Amino acid sequence: MTNIAKDSATLSWLGDNGDVSLNDIVIAENVSSPYIVNNLSSNTEYAVKVKNRGGESDEVTFKTKEITYEEVTVTCDFKNKTTGSVVENPHSAFYIWQSASVQLPSAAWIELGSTGSSNYSRISDLDEVVQSIATAATASAHIAQFKFKYNVIEAIERYDSDYFSSRGATTIEEKIIVARTEIITIINNVWGYGSAPSSTYMAVRYWSISASWTGSAVVSGTTVKQATETIDAANIDDQGFISVIAYTAASDATKASAVSIDYPSLDITFLVEED
Repeated sequence: MTNIAKDSATLSWLGDNGDVSLNDIVIAENVSSPYIVNNLSSNTEYAVKVKNRGGESDEVTFKTKEITYEEVTVTCDFKNKTTGSVVENPHSAFYIWQSASVQLPSAAWIELGSTGSSNYSRISDLDEVVQSIATAATASAHIAQFKFKYNVIEAIERYDSDYFSSRGATTIEEKIIVARTEIITIINNVWGYGSAPSSTYMAVRYWSISASWTGSAVVSGTTVKQATETIDAANIDDQGFISVIAYTAASDATKASAVSIDYPSLDITFLVEED
């Protein structure tokens, strides 16, 4: 036996074509050498022999390799992002600056642009180049806010195109079930800061399965700081996304509400088969 793998092995013999028996069951008739035995179970012992015109071979035993796994972490961010497209990058970022409340994920958010003052390149790296959104200073009780929408299912598939199909998941619903079950951790990170009349904080929340903004990550001050929090994979929504919001306190008709973002990201850790 050669080329023994997790689910296959190669059997070779001298002489004519023969019938191959695996654990005393004929699995192939009149086949030539070498013959690849497929669809084996991992970490399992087998006994194989060949019978042809020259007689029956001695029984040979072998054991398939064990399936082993390794943890991998995929980072979702906005590098190489083009506005309005999910081809180059499946994640999207949005803002609202004329609202008196923290908005729902389904609100009329404005997507960041690819050039100009509203620009994806400003949030693509942790480099102290920030993307800022501010309300009008004369506006009363308006809240500056960003939303980051991460396509978790697509991020995993771009890392390992067979990840879901190898687990029998082909529809988006099946893939979401697998992701919710098998993802080890999701870490939400937003580097930035906020500014408002009465405070200098940036609050970061995620949209939960209870249909509300949830979380407790807050940073204070007027320099870039990291707000980080673990998100349970059960909060992946029914389209396969995790949505995150960053906001600060409201304006007061004298001073604006402003949020400045350096770099947002989502780190997804899961297990994959080792080669």
